[in-house]
Amino acid sequence: EVAPELVQSVVMRADNAIVQAARRWVERIRSRYLTDIFTPLRRAVGSLQQHAASGVAPAGLIPIVFLVTDGAVGNEREICRWMREHAAGVRCFTFGIGTFCNRYFLKMLAQITRGYSDFTYYGGQVSKKMTALMSRTHMPVLSDVSLGISGVTSASLFPYPVPDLYV
Repeated sequence: EVAPELVQSVVMRADNAIVQAARRWVERIRSRYLTDIFTPLRRAVGSLQQHAASGVAPAGLIPIVFLVTDGAVGNEREICRWMREHAAGVRCFTFGIGTFCNRYFLKMLAQITRGYSDFTYYGGQVSKKMTALMSRTHMPVLSDVSLGISGVTSASLFPYPVPDLYV
């Protein structure tokens, strides 16, 4: 069951009441051994793009989705293809927990969107590593980085696209 106060089609400020409601909602989640990343990811991307298109979003704001999972996903290619085609401008920061996560998929998803990825096998490291990953987003130095080399007509670049640079 999804808490009605958390089902929004627009971006909302994470004030104390919303954060507390989100915590209560997360605490009620019970595993059903299903990992559907695609549905909430599409919804989050759509909400961020709608917010950006509305003209309400502050200039220079980089829309970011944090994807946290402890499960395997069966439609990784479909998700990556959709993000490549439909998530222009949205960054996806991914975090995997445990042995059932597909680390390659999480890294690829982050790379496609100019985001970053991290992972832990151990529950005791979740808070420290997730805090570090989220902290990266506070101070972007460069975004939408592109490279050009005078006189070079063909070259390979990795990672592509070049991720944003954070302090």
